[in-house]
Amino acid sequence: MIIITRAKPADSHAIRNLEKEAHGEDVTSRYDAALIARFGYAYIAKENERIIGAITAWQTRNGEVKINDWVVHPEYRRRGIGEKLYLKLILETKGKTILSLVDVTNIASMKAHGKMGFKAMATIQDAYHMGKGEEQVLWKLENKE
Repeated sequence: MIIITRAKPADSHAIRNLEKEAHGEDVTSRYDAALIARFGYAYIAKENERIIGAITAWQTRNGEVKINDWVVHPEYRRRGIGEKLYLKLILETKGKTILSLVDVTNIASMKAHGKMGFKAMATIQDAYHMGKGEEQVLWKLENKE
């Protein structure tokens, strides 16, 4: 049985390992992962005490919720786990706008955001200023109360 629950700072190491395994690179620094779990929005999917999915986000100075990462272990994808994680975040952030930057090459994530009611607002070249020429789409959900 898969359980969706709020992450604790102690879960941050496992979340980072999951990110690295799923994305092939570090997404969140070890310091930021613990801080987001403590002060931001962080939810995990667990099966038999193993973290198999996570969504992490923080609130901007404008009161919007910015997604830091949304990840599901490759072996558990296409089972609705990612959507359940997002729905938990949406429920917990009622009344706040949610923003997410998604690489244009991540077709599954692009489709999922559209399915969940997000609107594509803009395409941004090299949003993270890493000089790789990658494009991201800024998605926005008006999360009404």
